[in-house]
Amino acid sequence: MLRRGFSRPYSNYSSYGSGGAAKVLWGLIGANTAVFAVYNYAEPPKTKSVGPFATISNYQLYQKILNNFVISLDGVRAGKWWTALTSTFFHMNIWHLLGNMVSMYAFGSILIRHPGIKATHIAALAVGSGLSGSAGFLLHQYSREQPNVKEYGLGASGAVMGMGAAAACLSPKQSMLLYGFIPLPLWVLIGGYFVLDSYYLDRPGTKIAHSGHLGGLAFGLVYYFLRLRRFGGIASFVRHSRR
Repeated sequence: MLRRGFSRPYSNYSSYGSGGAAKVLWGLIGANTAVFAVYNYAEPPKTKSVGPFATISNYQLYQKILNNFVISLDGVRAGKWWTALTSTFFHMNIWHLLGNMVSMYAFGSILIRHPGIKATHIAALAVGSGLSGSAGFLLHQYSREQPNVKEYGLGASGAVMGMGAAAACLSPKQSMLLYGFIPLPLWVLIGGYFVLDSYYLDRPGTKIAHSGHLGGLAFGLVYYFLRLRRFGGIASFVRHSRR
């Protein structure tokens, strides 16, 4: 989990025209939370106990969520292309959800407080990074596909990594607290994630879609250089160093 060190008060949101960006950020967090809540409501009981309240669940809704909010090679081949996006809003585990949402808020807060960042930038980053993360996951699964081995992907990690990469490019020296007490510059934190995800990419037994993380991170970097570099950050540093 991440928690950022604040350098500017929240009252500066309006002066930077980022009220819409903040709404998009909270909308993303709300959408992820809502899907998780619906899934938990529909999930069948995990015990076999029988009683007047223990066996009631919306099993059809549960199946619809699993069929439409989880990405896999077989699903995409069957025509479920929308799972490339919907899977980025789905979490089965509360700790997975909390970890991603805390990180999304931390990175998103840096982005929306940066002068020039608008709602469309946050939305494009989240959606583009999520789709790029799904593409990275699918390509990696395709490259090592084995008969009778099925792997599935879900979660907002790709979108979170894309937002983190863009935030690191805009504010590389911004201090972040890793696990709540280890201060690191944002560029070091994101660079560390890149190294770890690259190292564990093909390690056997991992339960984390490192390829999805890397796909989302790549989109965040590209989006910064194509759309956000005019707002400052490392691109300005490079220009000044060449003079």
